[in-house]
Amino acid sequence: MGKCEMLYNSCNSCYLGKRIILKYWITPDMCCIRCPYPRLCRRVWERVERRTAPLSGIRHTSIGRLEIVRQNFRRRGFSSPLVELLVAGSRASTLSTYESAWRTWATWCYQRGEDPLSTTLAFVLEFLANLHGAGKSYSTINVHRSMLSKTLPHFEGHPVGSHPLVKGLLSGCFNINLPKPRYNSSWDPNVVVSHMASLGENSSLPLSKLSHKTAVLLALASLIHVSELASINFQSVTFSSSGVNFTLLKPRKAQHSGPLQSIFIPSLREPGCCPVETIKAYVDATAPHRNHSNINSLFVSCNKPHRNITSNTVSGWIRSSLAVAGIDTSVFSAHSTRGASTSKDLAAGISIDAILKKGNWAREATFNKFYKRNSIPSLASAVLDPTPQT
Repeated sequence: MGKCEMLYNSCNSCYLGKRIILKYWITPDMCCIRCPYPRLCRRVWERVERRTAPLSGIRHTSIGRLEIVRQNFRRRGFSSPLVELLVAGSRASTLSTYESAWRTWATWCYQRGEDPLSTTLAFVLEFLANLHGAGKSYSTINVHRSMLSKTLPHFEGHPVGSHPLVKGLLSGCFNINLPKPRYNSSWDPNVVVSHMASLGENSSLPLSKLSHKTAVLLALASLIHVSELASINFQSVTFSSSGVNFTLLKPRKAQHSGPLQSIFIPSLREPGCCPVETIKAYVDATAPHRNHSNINSLFVSCNKPHRNITSNTVSGWIRSSLAVAGIDTSVFSAHSTRGASTSKDLAAGISIDAILKKGNWAREATFNKFYKRNSIPSLASAVLDPTPQT
């Protein structure tokens, strides 16, 4: 079957035809070369061009959202260094989230014959309402609102996200589908800590098990996010008689100013579950595998060539360890270590101010709403030291 016949068959649905055009950049001239269906090709293209005439921005939207943002800045006369500085104002995780939301928006527009870069406020409202109708959470709809606000032109003098109608729609989504915490209860960290202690001497563990153990104990003791575990600066790791100190390679999730934060983990009485002793063993075990490509990150791959790892890998390590310890990982993710640890901290009598500082929460309401759960009775020692306290 020639390209033209495939295009003709696909164009029974205009959207599918357009997707083929976008994906393969087929043009009438390209399509007719060596094609056994030249007349059919011309008829199909006339049909497709009539249907897609309003999509003036279709070539622009086939590229990523970030490039569209750069082009918008350049049109305003900004220099390339200034454009890159403005783009760097958003973190990589935010850009990735917005890119995914942009693809959802662009696809929805193509299905309805709209130009994603030049549309109406009513169409934006319909899109957001459609997300709500599809059962998307308030936070997901809000991400799409933010992405559109930072990508599309203003409507009636307002950024998309600040327009009164958009704000009203989001309020409606919130009221009808109130955000719910992911977990209604928490797991007992002692179960996982006891499992880690039962693995044996750190020096005798294979690198894979030692990596998993280090990630889990660090997550419980430090309360940092999984993405932050993956960005621990190896060269900043400093041991002392009382514990270990380190910084991250990037700002913490809620940090928008000031220097990179230093994090301290105290030593514990029981070596088998002490995160400091485990980190020491991990540093020793990975020393032969360190080189110029992985010298900056604490955690490296367990397999050759032992490259730096991503937060997804760290998440997998923690999730695997939780599952082996008997935690239901179909319910609890790697991120649940923050809630499990802090819930037990609170039950053990740790002050709420100390918990908020350790978890890097600006407001107690955030902790209460998303992390505080019923748990058995730390910041490092209350959770990680299984020795009964008197």
